[in-house]
Amino acid sequence: MQQSPTKADILQIIHEERDYWTTLIARIDPERMAGELIEGDWDVRDLLAHLVIWRNRTMGMVAAQAQGLKEPEDPWPGELGEDLEAINDWIDQRDVPQSTRSLIDDYTASFSGMRDLIDRLDDAALHDPDRVPFMGGLSVADAFATRRLFEHLHEEHDLALQAFIARGR
Repeated sequence: MQQSPTKADILQIIHEERDYWTTLIARIDPERMAGELIEGDWDVRDLLAHLVIWRNRTMGMVAAQAQGLKEPEDPWPGELGEDLEAINDWIDQRDVPQSTRSLIDDYTASFSGMRDLIDRLDDAALHDPDRVPFMGGLSVADAFATRRLFEHLHEEHDLALQAFIARGR
């Protein structure tokens, strides 16, 4: 039987993921972040806005459900429902007033928010697989231990970022 991850285990994973992120983003020349395309018609700044909005939404849901609170409203118009293509188009088309540096800082700060959440949760909330329904039977602890909460970057955008970095050398 596999042992449930401890808070220390989860905090270490968050630390490793933050280190990965900061190392990755530091490898991109800031001059290339706006204008030079990375994925489709997105530049790095567009991708950062996308990552920030999805990370904030996901962690808002995790935090609310794990603590038995009302989930925050989605940041996009309700009529988009769960249509991922329409949601991503909305993210892409809206005017994001934040600077690229601010978007990087927001995404980086999300790791502190994760640590704060883990510190706030008691063991029952951390290890109950039914506490956060949208995680499909994973407890908060297991969602971190399996790195499911980091899949968006790693599985959907990491290769494009790595290729973008390689093109700039």
